Amino acid sequence: MANNTADIDSFVEEWNDSIAEKTIQASAIDGIRIITIHQSKGLEFEHVVIPFCDWTLEKGNTIWCTPQVEPYNELPLIPVDFSASQMKGTIYEFDYNEEHLQNCVDNLNLLYVAFTRAASSLFVIAQRGTPSSRSYIVEQAITDIKLEGSSLDGDPSDKKAELLFSYGELEIVETKAKKKSDNIFTPEVENMNVDMATFSNKVEFKQSNKSRDFVADDDENTDDDDRKQLSYIKTGKILHYLFSTINTTDDIDTSLAQLEMDGLIEESGTNIKRLRDMLHKRFSNRQVADWFSSRWTIFNECTILDYDAATDTVREHRPDRVMKDEKTGEVVIVDFKFGSPRPEYVEQVNRYKALTQNMGYPNVKGYLWFVYSNRIEEV
Repeated sequence: MANNTADIDSFVEEWNDSIAEKTIQASAIDGIRIITIHQSKGLEFEHVVIPFCDWTLEKGNTIWCTPQVEPYNELPLIPVDFSASQMKGTIYEFDYNEEHLQNCVDNLNLLYVAFTRAASSLFVIAQRGTPSSRSYIVEQAITDIKLEGSSLDGDPSDKKAELLFSYGELEIVETKAKKKSDNIFTPEVENMNVDMATFSNKVEFKQSNKSRDFVADDDENTDDDDRKQLSYIKTGKILHYLFSTINTTDDIDTSLAQLEMDGLIEESGTNIKRLRDMLHKRFSNRQVADWFSSRWTIFNECTILDYDAATDTVREHRPDRVMKDEKTGEVVIVDFKFGSPRPEYVEQVNRYKALTQNMGYPNVKGYLWFVYSNRIEEV
């Protein structure tokens, strides 16, 4: 939570994504613990409430049967959908009865565990008239219970009427003050009153992290020439990022829209129309259009690992765009550049080519694409 913004929408989203699934372990004072029956095994509580004592006795699943009738007995095991309507009256009726009996025993054991957690009082709430649920057996049992001091309110013959079975009296236990321990290491747990309040959430502009990265180096004292250079560099960074999201020319508009949504285009000093016009102009080049056609399998900024035996280290290399023609086996490597040509650029692409050839691709070509001048150099 410390890394998120302090607004109700973000909190609700974080709650749904992760917080709702977490639990806080604490020794509750005058509190309520909500746990499953399985989690309550071995525990005891003064008061127990079972609010949904009407779980389904049997659920549809697959059981493995051993057929005893020819020719099915030639198979050692057969998976069968567990269903009374489908198994009764067939050669699998015995298997159904065995599974049904086991389910009844398991459910009775579960009910026993739930009922025996209470030390002073037990409240059971369930629906009536559902033969396939555990509450149906409880309903049948309470009509036959004859205990001195018990009472049953409601008409059992009326399936829509509410039934209230009561036995004993509710005991109000006064909390006795615990003796203060002399052990300074024994923590004293006390109730704490917490004031809750809500406040109106004011709408405010929130800059995306990606946008902040692009404008972080733009100092207020920068002069006009430097600002133009910064804008030039930022546009190059945006185009470099944009090319990594484009597989074919059909992706241009979608990628531009995402950049605009991230707040990157406006902060670069350009606009979406200028970027779109520049891209379409550059992609009108026949060779560039071929690079961004659908005939290639694309690997955008994928890392190539290289082991350097001299230094006993693993080095990472990341070409901007690697394209593979699945039919001919041809591999083309393109590195995007947004400045003036440099000798190290050629060395970089040659290194990419050598690594790719070492991976078993003999037909490899490498290019430098200087985007602003639309100049292409084969390496």
